Amino acid sequence: MVVTPHGMTTAKLLAQTVRLVTEGLVEETFRQVAELGETLTAAQFEVLRFIDRHERPTIGEVAEALHISSAAATKSVSGLEERARPLVQRSRGADRRTVRLATTAAGNALVNTVRATFTGRLEAVLERMGSAEQARLEEGLRAFLAAALVTAGDCDAACLRCGIDHSESCLVHLAEVGLVGPRERRC
Repeated sequence: MVVTPHGMTTAKLLAQTVRLVTEGLVEETFRQVAELGETLTAAQFEVLRFIDRHERPTIGEVAEALHISSAAATKSVSGLEERARPLVQRSRGADRRTVRLATTAAGNALVNTVRATFTGRLEAVLERMGSAEQARLEEGLRAFLAAALVTAGDCDAACLRCGIDHSESCLVHLAEVGLVGPRERRC
């Protein structure tokens, strides 16, 4: 166990940093989204983003992937659907008993707006760091990912949550090809 000069473990420091930075960025992002006339909770956005990134998932698939109850997924989907400008729509699959979900054009646009806003805020934070600090941060993050994404199960869990197919910038893909850690670590 590594202890910082202030008596805090590295794990605790990392956990607090991630929580404070992401919560702050998320709050600012959703405040800006509210200024655009959209009210959306972070939980609703997670559901919306998952639906947007997956090909017509069911409510059960949303619940399983996001580790929430079917009731919570249903409530979120209903909230996204029953708006002046619906963000999600339901449709029947080939099996008429199966209800499939998709984002509307407004839902997809909102996902892209939130993603761009969040990324822009994070880039502004990084710009306040020097290039040497940014390089060290990137090196540390790559090592962290290599340590975190060790097994196929780790990678599957990350992929299920993220929902992005293996693009060139996907962290799991980068781990698989050895760009974030030793080549022997494969998902």
